[in-house]
Amino acid sequence: MLLVLAGYACLVLSACGKKEVSIAGKWRFNISGLPNGSTPVEITFREDHTFVGISAGTWSISGDTVTVKPTTIGQIRVDSLNKMSETHSGNSAPTDIFGMMRLRLDSTGRYLLPITNGGATTSTPIFIRQ
Repeated sequence: MLLVLAGYACLVLSACGKKEVSIAGKWRFNISGLPNGSTPVEITFREDHTFVGISAGTWSISGDTVTVKPTTIGQIRVDSLNKMSETHSGNSAPTDIFGMMRLRLDSTGRYLLPITNGGATTSTPIFIRQ
C-alpha cells in the first residue's frame, strides 16, 4: 500500500527524477549564404523564459516543443509591425505574421528545428546551441 501511495504521489507531483528541459543559453541562427567573416547572429534564451538578440520576447517549453513569441524585432514592437502589414496588405483582419514560432528541440538538445503549420518538423535547424 505504501508503495502504491508513493507511486501515486510521484505521478501527481511529477518530481520523480524528471527535470524540465531548458534551452537557456546562447544559440546561433543557422543562416546559410553569409559572407565569410560575417558576425553570426545570436539569440540568448534566459532562465526566466525571456530571450534577447535581434529580437526579444518570451519562450516556453512543453516536452520537446518550444514556443517563441517575440515582442520586438529590432527596436520595433511586433504589434506595430503587424498593424503596418495589415495596412499595406489591405487586409482588415488582424494579422500575426511576426508572432509566435513553434520549434522542436532535437534529441541531442543541440538543435531547434522549425515546426510547420501542419505539425511536421523540418530537417534543417533554425538555431544551433553554442
